[in-house]
Amino acid sequence: MSAEGGRSAGGEGGDVLRRPLRRRPRLILHLVTLAAAPLLLAGIEATFLESQGPTFIKEPPSRVDFANVTGARIDCSAQGSPPPAVHWVTQEGKPVRRIPDTRDTLANGSLLFLPFRPGTYRQDVHQTTYKCVASNSVGRIVSRDVRVRAVVLQDYDVQVIYSKKVMRGNTAILKCTISNFVREYITVTSWVQDSTFNIYPSIKGDGKYHMLPSGELLIRNVDEGDKYRSYQCRAVNRLTGSTLLSVDRARFMVIDTGITSAPRTMERQSTAVVRKDHSVVLPCLAEGHPPPAIRWFRQDRHQLHGLEEDERVFRVAECLVILHAEEADAGRYVCVANNSAGAERVEVSLAVSSSPLAVSLHPRHAVVDAGHRAEFRCHVSGARPGASISWLKDGQPVGGAGSGPGSRVSVDGGERLVVDRVQREDAGMYQCMVRADEDSAQGSAELRLGAAHPILIYKFISQTLQPGPPVSLKCIATGNPTPQMRWTLDGFALPQSERFLIGQYVTVHGDVISHVNISNVQVEDGGIYQCTARNRVGEVMHSADLRIYGLPSIRQMPNVSAVAGESLYITCPVAGYPIDTVSWEKGGRKLPLNRRQRVFSNGTLRIENVQRAPDRGLYRCTASNKQGRSAFQSVNINVIVPPRIAPFTFQTDLHLGDRAGVQCIINKGDLPLDIQWHKDGVPVDAAASAASSPSAAPAAPALPPLSVRRLSDFVSLLTIDSLRPEHAGNYSCLASNDAAQASHSSMLLVNVPPRWLREPKDQNVTVGGSVTFECQAEGFPNPSVIWRKVIGRQPSEYQDLTLRSRGIHLLLNGSLQIKQALQEHQGQYLCEASNGIGAGLSSVVQLTVHVPPEFEVKSAHASVRRGAPEALTCEARGDAPMSIAWLKDGGRMLAHAEPRFQIRESPMKDSFLSELIISRTVKSDSGTYTCVATNPYGRDQRTVQLQVKDAPGRPLGVRIASSGSRNVRIGWMGPTDEDRSPALHYTVQYIEDSAIEQGWSGAVAAEQPAAPGLEQWAQISGLRPATLYRFRVLASNELGAGEPSEEALVRTEGEAPAGPPRALAAHALASTEVRVTWAPPPAELWNGDILGYYVGYRENGIGRSSGYNFTTVQFNANKGGVVVLTNLKKFRKYGIVVQAFNEKGPGPMSNEIVTQTLEDVPTAPPLEIECMSRTTQSLFIRWQPPPQLFQNGVIQGYKIYYENVEEWPPGHIEADTKMTIDLSTEIHGLQKYSNYSVQVWGYTRVGDGVKSKPIFCHTEEDVPEAPAAIKVVPSSPTSLTLSWLPPSRPNGILTAYHIYTRVLEGGSERTSYKKRVIAARTRYDATDLRQKDAYEFWVTALTRVGEGPSTRVVYATPSSKVPAAILSFGQVISVLRRSSVLLPCMIVGSPEPERAWVSSEGNPISGSHFAVQPDGALFISDAQRRYEGNYTCTAQNSEGSDMITYTLRVQVAPSAPHIYVTSTSTTSLHLQWTAGDMGGSAIRGYILNYKHEPGEWEKRVLPRSATGYKLEDLACGSEYRLYLMAYNSVGSGAPSETIMAATDGSPPGKPLQREFVTPNTSSVTLNMRRWEDNGCEISHFVIEYKESAQEDWIKVDNNVLPKDNFPIMGLWPATEYVVRVTAFNSAGSTEAEYTFGTLPIFGGTFTPSIVDVDMEEASSFYLDIGLIVPIVISLLAIIGVTIAVFICIRRKPPAEVECAGIEDGQSIVSIDNKQNMAQREQYYAAVQKGIPTPVRDVNTLERIPEYAEDIYPYATFHVQSQQQTSSPAHFQTFVYHDQRLAAMETIPLKSSPHDDYAKLRQNRKRKCLRSESEDYDSLGSDSDTESQTESSNHLYDLGPSGDRLAHQNVPQCHNILQPPPESSTSTEPSPLPDRRNMPRWGIPSHGRSGRRGRRASNRSTLSEETSFGFPARLEPPSGFSDGLELSEAECDRDTLRHLKGNLKSSSPMPCSMKGSSRGHVSEGDTGNTPLGVPGGGIIHEQRQRNFTIAV
Repeated sequence: MSAEGGRSAGGEGGDVLRRPLRRRPRLILHLVTLAAAPLLLAGIEATFLESQGPTFIKEPPSRVDFANVTGARIDCSAQGSPPPAVHWVTQEGKPVRRIPDTRDTLANGSLLFLPFRPGTYRQDVHQTTYKCVASNSVGRIVSRDVRVRAVVLQDYDVQVIYSKKVMRGNTAILKCTISNFVREYITVTSWVQDSTFNIYPSIKGDGKYHMLPSGELLIRNVDEGDKYRSYQCRAVNRLTGSTLLSVDRARFMVIDTGITSAPRTMERQSTAVVRKDHSVVLPCLAEGHPPPAIRWFRQDRHQLHGLEEDERVFRVAECLVILHAEEADAGRYVCVANNSAGAERVEVSLAVSSSPLAVSLHPRHAVVDAGHRAEFRCHVSGARPGASISWLKDGQPVGGAGSGPGSRVSVDGGERLVVDRVQREDAGMYQCMVRADEDSAQGSAELRLGAAHPILIYKFISQTLQPGPPVSLKCIATGNPTPQMRWTLDGFALPQSERFLIGQYVTVHGDVISHVNISNVQVEDGGIYQCTARNRVGEVMHSADLRIYGLPSIRQMPNVSAVAGESLYITCPVAGYPIDTVSWEKGGRKLPLNRRQRVFSNGTLRIENVQRAPDRGLYRCTASNKQGRSAFQSVNINVIVPPRIAPFTFQTDLHLGDRAGVQCIINKGDLPLDIQWHKDGVPVDAAASAASSPSAAPAAPALPPLSVRRLSDFVSLLTIDSLRPEHAGNYSCLASNDAAQASHSSMLLVNVPPRWLREPKDQNVTVGGSVTFECQAEGFPNPSVIWRKVIGRQPSEYQDLTLRSRGIHLLLNGSLQIKQALQEHQGQYLCEASNGIGAGLSSVVQLTVHVPPEFEVKSAHASVRRGAPEALTCEARGDAPMSIAWLKDGGRMLAHAEPRFQIRESPMKDSFLSELIISRTVKSDSGTYTCVATNPYGRDQRTVQLQVKDAPGRPLGVRIASSGSRNVRIGWMGPTDEDRSPALHYTVQYIEDSAIEQGWSGAVAAEQPAAPGLEQWAQISGLRPATLYRFRVLASNELGAGEPSEEALVRTEGEAPAGPPRALAAHALASTEVRVTWAPPPAELWNGDILGYYVGYRENGIGRSSGYNFTTVQFNANKGGVVVLTNLKKFRKYGIVVQAFNEKGPGPMSNEIVTQTLEDVPTAPPLEIECMSRTTQSLFIRWQPPPQLFQNGVIQGYKIYYENVEEWPPGHIEADTKMTIDLSTEIHGLQKYSNYSVQVWGYTRVGDGVKSKPIFCHTEEDVPEAPAAIKVVPSSPTSLTLSWLPPSRPNGILTAYHIYTRVLEGGSERTSYKKRVIAARTRYDATDLRQKDAYEFWVTALTRVGEGPSTRVVYATPSSKVPAAILSFGQVISVLRRSSVLLPCMIVGSPEPERAWVSSEGNPISGSHFAVQPDGALFISDAQRRYEGNYTCTAQNSEGSDMITYTLRVQVAPSAPHIYVTSTSTTSLHLQWTAGDMGGSAIRGYILNYKHEPGEWEKRVLPRSATGYKLEDLACGSEYRLYLMAYNSVGSGAPSETIMAATDGSPPGKPLQREFVTPNTSSVTLNMRRWEDNGCEISHFVIEYKESAQEDWIKVDNNVLPKDNFPIMGLWPATEYVVRVTAFNSAGSTEAEYTFGTLPIFGGTFTPSIVDVDMEEASSFYLDIGLIVPIVISLLAIIGVTIAVFICIRRKPPAEVECAGIEDGQSIVSIDNKQNMAQREQYYAAVQKGIPTPVRDVNTLERIPEYAEDIYPYATFHVQSQQQTSSPAHFQTFVYHDQRLAAMETIPLKSSPHDDYAKLRQNRKRKCLRSESEDYDSLGSDSDTESQTESSNHLYDLGPSGDRLAHQNVPQCHNILQPPPESSTSTEPSPLPDRRNMPRWGIPSHGRSGRRGRRASNRSTLSEETSFGFPARLEPPSGFSDGLELSEAECDRDTLRHLKGNLKSSSPMPCSMKGSSRGHVSEGDTGNTPLGVPGGGIIHEQRQRNFTIAV
């Protein structure tokens, strides 16, 4: 121990030693403040004890909702001392500031929200969380979270939801619904019946009507009268207090099915939540016939247990009522409804929520001494599962997860906070904050610091001074209680000198500031000053030296008393500085004298285990400096023995009244001794005086008499004559003398039997009230209290009550509390208190529960027919005596004096019954009757609404106002009978006319509430379209229905289909195709003939759903629909719907089904591929999946192909493919510092996807390998030359070489060294060597990474002889063809060696490409493959020879592979090949070149590992040329031999004529399906025809798609034709000609032999007399007919006049057509122009006409589908689909009525029509020019070469048409050329003259190759025909007559086969379709000559 430390210790010890001594020097204080310090300290402590932390008086609620029009004020107030300040903060802890006109804080702590407009809503203000904070000097507390939500009021409606039809005898349920945005603020308060009668919520209901607490209204046992009632619900907005009635009234029908039906539940599962101690009603709503019976069960572990009903749990009809719900009631309840038809169950989950969340802390106030442990417990009531608990100190989190392991504050289980080793800063306010869901609560407690150990927070320092200046020493201490300060100098009191001033005061924070001021410091003032702070907890001290320069001096020391057995420290009070030595001596002998003594260098003497005899006496202290000056002082030490007490104890089995005593014997210690007795820390005499003093403080316990006697100087006796409970406690004996004080304690326990503090008494309580039985007893040990209830008739039968007893609460103080008394609580209760001492206490008390009057049914409704008697009953439950009074309309008391009224009363068990009987009811008896029940314990009332009514009369004047397809508006007049009750309700009955024979029993009834006034209207819906109905009306009220009205008939209109197609199914055929099938809607829902279907599909699952793309499919009456959707996206989900349409439009869509196209390979590579090196031999690669749209399936994984760009070893390529399912991978085992190319691709179950582009990355650099070779040779007598080869794998960029040299002398190492040379050097000369030494060498290579391994060690010794040696190294060298190579050969030796180069055959090397360089290296230029081989360099001199050999390899491109075809298909070739010579370098891939004749060469790059390839996507039946090349690092090799290969398939095969050609009279049908495709799909046909005798071919179409049949129309009867068909596919084309003859018009069959066109045969037929005669006769007949016709024509008016009637008729037609055109305008206006349509050739594109005049009214647009499926129906796809216009797409266009065409047939033998131009003019054109221009744009080609009909004013015969099938129209933009650019084509004539010239002219106008996208068949709308028009046969006969009359004439024919204007179509139609020909055939002119007729 250091001297200074010993001196400090000595000071402390001395202070302790002198503390108990009576004779200490007294210090005189010189300041008044010091004298007043104790008083100040006491005042501070009093203030501290009076302070109190903040607590909330009014804490804000956890949630505050308010409306924007009302605002809100949230109050918050707190109490404490000093009064706390209250302010508000946000959830983040930021202060809440005032916002003008929005938010403000009031001076009283309230937070005010002002009303605001919706536009000024702020979420950060009006919907956020606030906290109220209260703080004072003690601490700070924070309120629970206050969630504020402002609601901007909006208009809302209250509506009623109910079942429109209810079975008789069942229960109807009405629900009140409110908009979601305001629902939580609305409470349903009542239901209003018929606007007069209110039904309020109740637990038990009123029998008939039961409004549940949750707001629903149950109407039980519905009957006929209930259907006349109307119900509205009333709701209250709790934010504003406003009430609102539902906008609609609930009226339901009561039906009698007569059919047994199983119960049907309205809700199979439901959940109910009830707060603890509240009541709940669980409904079981089921409907059936007969009405089902209801049973309730409790489900426990999947088993049902029947419910036992009692006063708390019981049934009310179908509902289960649970009163005062408890936690045990929570669970699953099952309601079973059953009747004779079956059973149904309803499950209800009941959750019992805890009582409101509440938190309390225990203790509320804790005072803990410093260093002790504080503990708070958080008691939570009403906690929910998942509640979180957090702790706060002064508003800040504490004890959470953020507390470190060394934190003194910890949370145990969330509910206990522990503060270890309490310190001053731990004092304050603690809070437990509990949050559950949106609720929160807090509890607070205050922690006060009790006794705290003193702490010095400021200390003075050591100083060294000269005499004279002033000195100030200061200490600041804190502690609790406030510590006392004391100063010492060298362990003794401060000197009594005027120069010493001591000051001391206490701050407001309780800190004590004490200081010592020394004025004019002197030498004798030096020493160790010590300040000591002491309170009852302990003390703390601090000491420091004050050194004053001067001579040694020692202050006088007082006598010292030492305690025997303890250590003694004495400090020599030396002054002066510097001091050299301080010594102690006793009796002239220098200390120490023994081991117990020690003198420290600072002058402190320590004596351990002081002994009286040897250690007492006079001691002398001497201090001296180095100059020899000294001083001394003496001190006398006296040794005192401390007292010691012999242990004593009280007996442990003492009871009340026993005697007790103990004696305290001090068996050791010097006299005099002071002996005292204390009880529980209080002196016995003080306790006794407190007991005897009447003014004693309440805190002082009253101590019963006891006696203390002093038996001797060292014995004291304590006795108690009679033990009482107050005697129990801890007794201590304290003995003290001048040395020390000793104590010993013993606990006195007095066993006291229980005695009553508060004995329970009998109680009376009313049902629902609260009652408490107090039962408190005292005793020792503390008695336990047990409550029991008498359950039998004898008081000996008890049932223990626990905390879980229903409705009973046992308090901690032993009291029993019942918060809501029930009748079941009535009875006797036993309270027992016992503690094992004595017999214990018990008391039996009686609880009487009084029942006030109560009506189970609070309200009722009754109706009676006028004149009938009625009895109104009221039965009240409750205790007697009870009376019931009757009131009418709330005031008038009903008396017995009224003769029609009689009141009958009947007392019953537990109830009282009163009946009001009305013998004969009249109208004035209607009103509200109230019965009021009264008994001494309360009153209750019940209301009965009575209505006196009669049935209404008969409705009048029933009429049909309007009708639709499914609804009829019917009107009538109400009954006018004044003596009957008004009608409340009307019933409209209707029945189909076809069912009226069965009477009105099967009629459908529609209920209609009565409207004000006589006139009534009803809208009847749900009718069937196109059906005849009968209607009648009945008036009704509660009493029934009156007589029915007269009947009315009406027929409904038709409408679109009402049902969707059924059995919709779809399955994927491929990755882009889906086959869809369906069945038609039910026939009864067609509402007309189904014309077709719209099949809609859209992609699902990506982004927002888009509209459907629709496809039209024709209707097939024999079976359902089928279509194949193509060109879909791969592996996509598609939603598919189908809707049917008829002439009225489309019906509803089917439910969408979702199907998915098949999976395919990914069509895009992965994205964001990154490669980075991880180590020298690994790469890390990561990527992102391909875009979702291109994955085309489920990515099963990824493949990573990596390949080393370099070949190592030469000729080998390091490459591999790795598979992974992750989005990254790491490739290991790679070569160091190598460049790799990496490709990544994904794969699905189908196969591999598209590979990514190669990326390149490098492995990391590493240390190099060892140099490949090393050699050392002598180069001179004193030098050695070292050479080496670079490392074969440098693994990086070489930076240098290290050459290591070791010198050996005598076999041992003499020295070694290292030399660094640049990387370019591979040679090193070691010079100035000694020949006698041996040398070892080795070399290492270096890169930036570091040094690699070394070569082998080579050994050499310098020699005087230097043999020839070669420094170069032989090796294998690979070079590229035609490059240059240098083979070095460096030599050394003396004499100079001779060098020579030889080949592998041993011959000298020579040639123009070989040259030896001056340095001896061999240079080879333009290396070729033939130069490969060994090249040897030799060196030789007289001393020796050496040689090296190079092996040269020349790399060339690979040789041509051998390729061949292994298999073929229609679209692919399977190739195999074998590789040739690689050329010395590994093959890196192949290039396949192929070409389709004719065509361009294409190539595909194939991987190097491939030996075969399937070349796909080839043309069918086509020949290809192919060759293959391999390539390596040198380049591409020679191509293989070009091979020829063809895919499978051949040109189309032509069919037989009998299968292909089907002629008719004026047409021929070609069966296109008979053509064989021979493996290659036929793309199109070119069809031409001609008459057999003609040379020119007429082209029908050059782009005919494959389909079933193709007609050629407009042929001459009985004529021979040749049709030429050319079929095309990818393999080529096939042309076939077929000769056929059309049928004659007179029957029979014309064969080609009959129609003879041979000119030679025709010239000689007149020689046959058998033919001449019939022909002449026929010709004469024809001529006669012709003349007759001519005469007839001459007598008729001109053609213009004759056709006027037709013009009039056509004008009528044009009006209708304009209407059709207007509809088309609406349709086409909705179509966006410019969207491409799926056609094959861009040249065939059209556009939708832009203007209404562009669409001819009779035109239809039938778009040919791209491909023909196996489906019997064709379809076409379009994007736009509008259901409102959809009906126009396929329905027949509107036609004129039949009567409009009568004028066309009057007085006509044949029909005359205008020319084409006239027809167009009749359609409303303003001029011929305009008509011709516009109408010509609508014409289509009539001739195969694009001929158009010429405008002729020649009357022509109409071709009679059958109504064609409807054609589908597409809403896609039609690919029509701009109408303004359309050329004006003429209409070709069918005349006989000028044909060739016109054809040539027409061919020049329109190219033969012109074709359009429309099919060859366009037909007029149905319904447009004239029944009296000429038939084809009539027109043919007319034609023959003209032929006979014009054999020698060229006059035009009066009749033509040309069709009527009905066949007009729009621009762009295929130029092969005539006008008005059935089936879309073609009319063509016929030749006149050689026409042979058989008669």
